[in-house]
Amino acid sequence: MKAITLTLALSAAFFIYPGNDTYSFLLNYPCDEGSGTAVKDVSENTINGVSSALWGEGKSGKAIQLNGTSAAFVRVQLPKDKAFGTSDFTVAAWINPQSLTVDGPAKQRRLFMFMDNYPNTYAGVDIQSDGRAQFFMGYTADGKRVHAPLISKGSIALNEWTHLAVVCNRNGKKLRIFINGKPDNEAALPETFAADFTAEKQMTIGSSWQNFNGRIDEVKMYRRALAESDIVTAMNTLYSGPSLAVTSAATVTAPDKPAPAAPIAPVDVPWDKELLYSTPAVYPAEGFSADGMKALFFEGLPYKGKPTRVFAWYGAPEYGTGKKFPAMVVIHGGGGTAFSDWVKLWNKRGYAAIAMDNCGAVPTGSSEGKGRKRHEFAGPDGWGGFTQIDDDVKDQWTFHAAGAVIRAHSLLRSMPEVDTERVGVTGISWGGYLTCVVSGLDDRFKCAIPVYGCGFYGDESAWTSTLKGMGEKGKLWLSMWDASVYLAKSRLPMLWVSGTIDHFFPMPSLQKSYRLPKGPRNLAIRVNMSHSHGAGWAPAEIDAFTGSFFNGTPPLTAVVSQTADDTTLRAAYRSPVAVTEAELCYTSDVGNNEQRYWLSTGATVDDAAKTVTASIPPEATAFYINIIDSRGLIASTEYIERTPKAAAGKRRILIDENFENNAVGRVPSGATGVNKDKGAVIQVTDAQAYTGKKSLAFIDAPDLKNAWEPFREFTFKGANAIKNNSVTLTFAAMNSKEKPSKLTVEFRDNSEKQYKSGPLITFNPDGSITAGESPVTTVPLGTWMKVSMTFTPGGAEKQYILEITPNKGEPQRFTLPYVKKEFATVNWLGFVTYNDGAAEMYVDDIRMAVER
Repeated sequence: MKAITLTLALSAAFFIYPGNDTYSFLLNYPCDEGSGTAVKDVSENTINGVSSALWGEGKSGKAIQLNGTSAAFVRVQLPKDKAFGTSDFTVAAWINPQSLTVDGPAKQRRLFMFMDNYPNTYAGVDIQSDGRAQFFMGYTADGKRVHAPLISKGSIALNEWTHLAVVCNRNGKKLRIFINGKPDNEAALPETFAADFTAEKQMTIGSSWQNFNGRIDEVKMYRRALAESDIVTAMNTLYSGPSLAVTSAATVTAPDKPAPAAPIAPVDVPWDKELLYSTPAVYPAEGFSADGMKALFFEGLPYKGKPTRVFAWYGAPEYGTGKKFPAMVVIHGGGGTAFSDWVKLWNKRGYAAIAMDNCGAVPTGSSEGKGRKRHEFAGPDGWGGFTQIDDDVKDQWTFHAAGAVIRAHSLLRSMPEVDTERVGVTGISWGGYLTCVVSGLDDRFKCAIPVYGCGFYGDESAWTSTLKGMGEKGKLWLSMWDASVYLAKSRLPMLWVSGTIDHFFPMPSLQKSYRLPKGPRNLAIRVNMSHSHGAGWAPAEIDAFTGSFFNGTPPLTAVVSQTADDTTLRAAYRSPVAVTEAELCYTSDVGNNEQRYWLSTGATVDDAAKTVTASIPPEATAFYINIIDSRGLIASTEYIERTPKAAAGKRRILIDENFENNAVGRVPSGATGVNKDKGAVIQVTDAQAYTGKKSLAFIDAPDLKNAWEPFREFTFKGANAIKNNSVTLTFAAMNSKEKPSKLTVEFRDNSEKQYKSGPLITFNPDGSITAGESPVTTVPLGTWMKVSMTFTPGGAEKQYILEITPNKGEPQRFTLPYVKKEFATVNWLGFVTYNDGAAEMYVDDIRMAVER
């Protein structure tokens, strides 16, 4: 039986987690922690849960494992300003029941309890013993209980992942159930239903009463009723941590001047440039305040024949001084609203700025916009407006949202503090998409910075399946609203900022998008950049890019050309400052984009010749170069796909570091517990090296908070966890003769609440090396050694092979048991120091490969 997702929809103000802008998330639990008691909300609301349950394998990554007892469930406290209240709301989860039978008079197991104040107010979801889902809610008024139940017609199978959706539309007075995205059952809500679901008690996933017995994953809650098309997309959209959609492997090609991808044939949209460029009327926004900000409404575009207003924050470094400042229009993404903090950030940089809401809402709950409520003069709701495709073109979301951005620009230009010749635009996620759209509509902007957002939604994006499912209407949406239609008209200088793991705007579509505009372009693509508003406005390249246009500061490094053959990727660049290092960013994965794992390794810089050269690992399937200048700013080449050599294609590389092309003093990713004030750090050094001139120094110090600090960790979550494939970790190590250290190298299985150690070796201050608690050999202090650890975590042997080769010595080979024989999955690898005082250890040439 196919899997089913649970979605309960009961509308009004709503939210979205940074990563899926199609929906309005209140909270989102990927449930991928795999250990501990925290259940982390990846939405911007960060409403974390506390779990007393265990962890298991999920639909995507890990899952919460409920065991049917009263002791194992998740508690969640919704803030009052984010509670369901009298709005519609939606809840979604993948569920996999392992037992439905119940020893008691009530033949049902509790999956959710949203409101637990029976009989005054209550709402929850049960799974009956016959597998049918029951949504119930009710309250007591004037001594009478008003109860609204709905039971599914279809049943949920044991030991199968199931997607169930229940929608309650209080405005429409209707409850509906969907199974696998298809309508299953519906019922009317009582006309006078008036329950206020503002919980005083904690909401629970599972329950202390007849608790659900099974796994639950991808828990999502919304404060609106999802439409059928939204439910289908929700069902097909899974969060699995770092992910990247990529094109199928192809032979290496890297033209110096790539031909732009052809945009979709556009349909004429009646943009009224005269209206958009005119200064809109402004209205007071009472009840909203933020330090140094001005809250206001401005006149939007007419919606269904009625006037609209758009909420905005405006701020400037100074008012009434006669000074003129450069300015920025900043556009939020899905789930966001006008952020006063974003305006303040630009004010601190010396810019005036305006941030407008693009979905007819106001920022309730706080001045920072965490909390959304649609107002009485709102235009169409967003994001994307796929369900509005049958409406008049002037009543669809992109028309209004892009119009609001351009009208905000017109208003900004009317401010006495603003230098109209120095105005740029930037946006994040759906805001990045809108940045692309307005870059082809409003040539008054001097530069544009889309973050994450791009075009070619119909090719590869989080919404491709939605658009394909719309048939001819999906093609119509693309011809009117896809960003590629507008990018082809843009002549603005553009900086594109994104990350390799962005699931919603994958690199193939990003690459086709940034080839379209006619103006100069810069790229800044980071490995593992997260998708959120905060992460999206933080990159220093954004400030440097605008500063080069508006403040006369040095421009970003620019890639002039790139070439590649089977073994080498080369790039030429120009830069106003010295380039200090470069890195090859690559993946050796193939197939499903959710399972691709990106890493970076050093590249060779010749700053005199303005070139970078990187050796392409034979197993690499996609790769590009990041050029890093003395300011720490990056410039990225285009990425390239290829088919690896057959033998290399059998290996998946998860770590590949030799530090030769890293700047001395650089702290690598994954370094934790660094305390430079006390002298504790993990950093690249040229004081020692096994090969080349550099290595990684683990420098310990006294008086640290924890004995195991500093340490460096590598995590392999979700689809990147290693279970039944052979793992080989190799590295070189040298224990300091002057300040000997204790350092462990440990693999862990974090699949359950209590982690289990597998291979574990310790370098001791006396030069001895132990495996677990057992001594294996001694290597003199100050002597480099090559270390290899090989094992199959899910194999029957429950052991690993350790090989140690001292410099100028013979290999010593040992077959050793895991610390815990239950160890079966690699989720974590750590290089961990255990010292009470000053100590130094050096590590070089770290490489970890997995046989497919």
